[in-house]
This record gives sequence, C-alpha cells and structure tokens, in this order.
Amino acid sequence: MILTDAGVLIALFEPREINNHQRCLSTFRQTDERLLTTLACVTEAMYFLGSLKGWPGQKNLWKLLASDSLQIFDLDSNDLSRMTSLMEKYRDVPMDFADASLVVAAERLNLRRVFTIDSDFHIYRINGKKSFEVIP
Repeated sequence: MILTDAGVLIALFEPREINNHQRCLSTFRQTDERLLTTLACVTEAMYFLGSLKGWPGQKNLWKLLASDSLQIFDLDSNDLSRMTSLMEKYRDVPMDFADASLVVAAERLNLRRVFTIDSDFHIYRINGKKSFEVIP
C-alpha cells in the first residue's frame, strides 16, 4: 500500500496542474499497489476539485474510491491525540490536519512510501525517526 496525499488526488483530475498532473497520472498508472488515504485528504481533495471543476471533478474522485484502487484509512480517538502532538511538533512547517492523518496512518501501519507533491513529507518523520520515501 502507498499512502496518498490530497494534492495527488487533486492533480490526478486537474490537467491545469500541468507538471503535477502528468507526473501523478504516470505514477498512478505504473503502480500495481493499492493507494491508501484518509478521510481528511479526501475531504480536502473534494473541496478543491469542487472549486476547480465542480461536480465533474468530484465525480472522478468518487469513481476512484468506488474502483477499490483507493482505500480510506479509519482514524480512531488515539489517532486524533497523536495528530494533535504531531501538529504541535511541526507547527513551524506548519503541518495541516490531512498531513497529520497520513503520518498517523504511516505509524500505525508501518508504511514509509507516500505519494505526494507536498515537499513537507521530506521533513516529517514516522515515529519521530524514519523518513518517508516520497513518490513521484
């Protein structure tokens, strides 16, 4: 499984994101692994796709979710506490809610690969130690 950030979910369906669209689409087509994201990332992507493309952009993301290529990680109350700690620790970056949710998912599932166009994932650490393997 590959953790997937909101920026990728937006870039996949937004050709005006010229460089990011092509890189993300190419990476998506080449991977045979399932993508994993969080509801926070889906919410962020739905908001921006709705703003940029209206329902057609959002519908594309719904299709991706229905295809079973993209799975949503379930956060629990312990995860929310950890996210608070992470956002405080990385407040100078700053870390947003969606990014914190992905770091927590990485920690719980012992995943290191993240599909993102967000350079902050080069700074974040899993369990305070391990760096992410950022793709594309």
